[in-house]
Amino acid sequence: MCPNDTESLVMPHKLSLKAEPVIAVLKSEGFQSCADDLRSAADAGEGDRVAQMCHPKWLGDLYIKSKEWPEWWNMLSELRRHARRFSKQEPSSSGAA
Repeated sequence: MCPNDTESLVMPHKLSLKAEPVIAVLKSEGFQSCADDLRSAADAGEGDRVAQMCHPKWLGDLYIKSKEWPEWWNMLSELRRHARRFSKQEPSSSGAA
């Protein structure tokens, strides 16, 4: 790749960096489709979608052999908290008039 190639200058979205550990676990456990969906949402900076995916009834419901339930859910919870920072929803009752 040439040094002036614009693709080499594209930095990953901050949400993608936070999602990487969860994506790696999903891939290692054979959940490639889920990993691809999460990567796509994170790369696009879709905080709402990533937060929804981190719900216990979505990715939290997967059986992850390499992690205990609390550890897996904590990973998802941390990613969900971070994803909400990229949410497109307006904050509720911020107190501003």
